[in-house]
Parts: sequence; structure tokens; C-alpha cells
Amino acid sequence: MISSKSRVSEPMITEPQAMFRFGSLTVAPSRRVLSCDGRPVIIGSRALEILIVLLEYAGELVDKRTLMKRGWPSTVVEESNLRAQIAALRRVIDSVSQDIGVTGELIATVPGRGYRFCGPVAIVPELQPIRFNQRTGIPRRLSRVIGRDDAIRDISERLHTCRFVTVTGHGGVGKSTVALEVAEFAEHTYCGGTLYLDLSSASTPEDVSTSLNLAAGLPSTTGDQLSGTIAAICSQEVLVVLDGCDHVVHSAALLAEAILQTCPKARVLATSRETLRAQGEHICRLPPLTAPPIHVEPISARNASRYPAVELFVERLTSNMHDYALTDDDAPMVSTICRRLDGIPLALEFAAGRVDVFGIPGTLALLDDRFTLMSLGRRHGLEHHRTLDALLGWSYDALTHQEQLALRRLGIFDAPFPLNAASFVLADASIAADDAYLIVAALVEKSLVTAENMGTKPTYRLLDVTRAYARARLVETSELDSTKARLEVWLTRHGQKQGAAVPAQEDTRCAMQRCTGAGVAALQGLPAG
Repeated sequence: MISSKSRVSEPMITEPQAMFRFGSLTVAPSRRVLSCDGRPVIIGSRALEILIVLLEYAGELVDKRTLMKRGWPSTVVEESNLRAQIAALRRVIDSVSQDIGVTGELIATVPGRGYRFCGPVAIVPELQPIRFNQRTGIPRRLSRVIGRDDAIRDISERLHTCRFVTVTGHGGVGKSTVALEVAEFAEHTYCGGTLYLDLSSASTPEDVSTSLNLAAGLPSTTGDQLSGTIAAICSQEVLVVLDGCDHVVHSAALLAEAILQTCPKARVLATSRETLRAQGEHICRLPPLTAPPIHVEPISARNASRYPAVELFVERLTSNMHDYALTDDDAPMVSTICRRLDGIPLALEFAAGRVDVFGIPGTLALLDDRFTLMSLGRRHGLEHHRTLDALLGWSYDALTHQEQLALRRLGIFDAPFPLNAASFVLADASIAADDAYLIVAALVEKSLVTAENMGTKPTYRLLDVTRAYARARLVETSELDSTKARLEVWLTRHGQKQGAAVPAQEDTRCAMQRCTGAGVAALQGLPAG
């Protein structure tokens, strides 16, 4: 039976590195932190101090004088101040935890005397701070990084000022490569080292928690125990890398916020095809590598080699063919390959791996076959990096049904298209016209559609590899003819609005070439040349 007398026993916690846990809430007295399921809870310092006292003597009456002395150690205050803090404390607890395990008030009032904490309380150890020097945890690159010096330098500098950066971009563009380079540099910059989490295969919040503990070399825990792992890095000047957040965006965002709110010296670097939409997040959009533009005169080997896309392609090629050197005869074809693959490093590596079998002309010819193009890949590595089809499929599977439908239909465009054309092609019984704009915006955010010329007349486009994937899905779902028909109707109406006569079928194809650059190929569902 609980005594009604004022506190007479020893406090529950005597060890300096111990924590109180009740329901989904944890209090770490040494750090003065209240957390719920591992996430910090905002609470006033006096209300938290009063809670700590009540937890120290859980089940016993704590008189008002003791509480006021702990809450206001050097100030004489009225009892109304204590009542206000108790009320605030109750509101905070009620707002974040629904599973305390107690019927009635958790903090009971004993009229005229004080207060009593009535819930079950457990004492758990607090993890000691550790230094993260995860050399074995960071994947080591087997080849040098090309064309990313500016991005690596920019991200490293941003982390010093804003603490939280997410690198976004198209699949295979090199987000992880850049993040790993920043992480390697950070090992010599942050005294606490680098903590690397590979989330590319994570699919649940529990996977994220497990990844954090494994990266830190700690036992796997979930839920509220996650706060213990975060506490371990609290005092460290450390960089936490969340690599491949695509399928656990929400959980990764919560983890990043918890780390930054709890650990003032920590930095977070994330990679994802879309933003995490987390508090304090700064975005770095990683573009493809620059490829030579289309020239009237054939480009020389020397000039072509100045472009990062060509430099990467040739270096990966020479890893298979040691005696290869780019010639003036090959330079125009290599430049075309780099343009056709949109300067995406992973796609360039895949294509370079075919040259020893098919040669430069043969490899360029392979790109005319979208099915061969999507099968380009490697035998080893991440499952979704084995082929271009797997790379795009990994992103496609994470889309909503409407987003998948929209991406397939946008594959009908072979060149930049205006938003009103996209809306007309997308809209039907499955997608409302008003929703089409929002869906296109969502696909832009997920790095599957590229926005260009963002002025008075913005245009949008799909990279070639994305278009090839989308069009293949369009054929598989038997939507090619209906999508093509909607595009023809839009082109006809577009011509009328411009004061032109309604074109015949052949004229419609010419109109497509003028308005969207798609030409006959898109109308027939053939791959763009």
C-alpha cells in the first residue's frame, strides 16, 4: 500500500547514467531530455525538473516545498507557479502518450500537501557516449569519382552551416557516391567520426531502427529504446549518413529530426530521390554529368574528353579494354551515347561494359532498342542497380497507382512538353484534370520528371532511360493507343488555338514534331531516335 506521508525513502535513481521509462515516454535526468518513442518532446525546463523529482519518488507523496525548491532553486515563488507547471506537465504527457498503463490521473494531487506520480516506472541504463569511427561501415569505392568535386565541396560546406542536407536526383545519378565522398572527408573533419546507415533495403520503421543500432555497433532495439542509441551520439560532433531513404522517407525524416533535436553537434546527410520534408532540411539536387551538346561539326576527342560524362564513360571502358584510347573518329559516337543516356553515371557504366563485345558503333546501335537499353547492367551490387530496368522499377514500385499511370502516359512525349499538354494526356476517368498538375509536380519531386525553363512558360521532360521504361510499361498495359489518341486531340486543338486549320492525320504528326518534338515515332509508339 502506498504511503500518504511525504517522501521518506531514497530516490529511485542513484546512478548518474540511468533513465526513467513509463509507457512510451523516457526521461534522461543527466541530459534533461523527455522523449517519446525515441523522439524528443518539447517541454519547459521547470516542468521537466518537477517531473524528474516525481519520478525519483514514484508512488510517494512529494510535498510542494520540495518541488518548488527543485523547480526554482534560487527564487521564492507562489504556489500558483507550481500549479501552472503541473498543469503544463500533464498537458504535455497527455498529448504525446496514450499508453501509460494507469487508470485516472498519472500525476495525482494531494490537496494542501503536494503531488504523487501514480504510474508504473522502470529504471533503464543510459548508453554512454561512444566515438564513431566507422571505417568498416562505409562502403569503399573501387574507382575514382568524376565530375562531382563542386557538389562534394558544396555539400560539405553546407553541413557546417545548416546541419541537415538531403541529396536528391534521378536514380543512378550518383547520390550515394557523392554522399560517401562527403562522409570520407567528414571522418577527418568531425571529431566523432561518421555513422553510415544503408537504408536502401529498408522498408519499415523497425528496419530503420535496426540499421541505426547496427551502424553504431549496438544491440538491435526498437521503439522507445531507440532514444538510447540517439543518446549515445548526443555529445558527439558526428556526421550521420542516411543513404537510400527512398522507401522509408517518413521514418528517415523522423530519425533525422530526432538526432538533430537531441544532438546539437550532430550533422545529418541523407540521399533520396525525393525530399524527406523534414524540419531544417536543405536540398541539394544532383544533376546528371554534363555531356557534349549537339555540334554541327564533328567533335574531336580532345574536346569531348573535357565533358565529365565522356570522361567517365572512357574511364569505365578502359577498365575492360586497357589499350583503348578515345579517337577523333569515336568521339562523335561516344558523345551521342553520353547524350542518349542523359549523363547518368550508372547508365554510362552499364553501356561502357558492352563496348568490348559490340564496339563503339555497335553499342550506340543498341541504344535504339529500348528493351536492350533497359537490360544494360552489371552482375553484382545492389539488386536495384543490376539493370536500368531494375533501377527504374525500384522507383516505379514506390509510386501511387495514379503516379504510375501518369508516368506511363508521359512516356508518349519524346521531347520537352508544356504542362497543359501533360494534363490533357493524363486526364480521364482515372485521373481528374485538376489532379494532373499535382501528379506531375509529385513526379518532379521524385526525380522522375525534369522541370526545365522555369519561367513564364515552363516545360517538362523525361530522361531517355525513364521514357524508355515508361513507354515499355505503357505497351504492357495496352494503353498506348488511347494515350496516343489523347495526344493527337490535344495537338489538333492546339493548332486551332493558334489559328491554324484542323490538320489531317499526317499534318497532326508534323504538328507533334513542331509542338513537342515527338514526331512520328511517338505516334507509332516507337523508341525515339
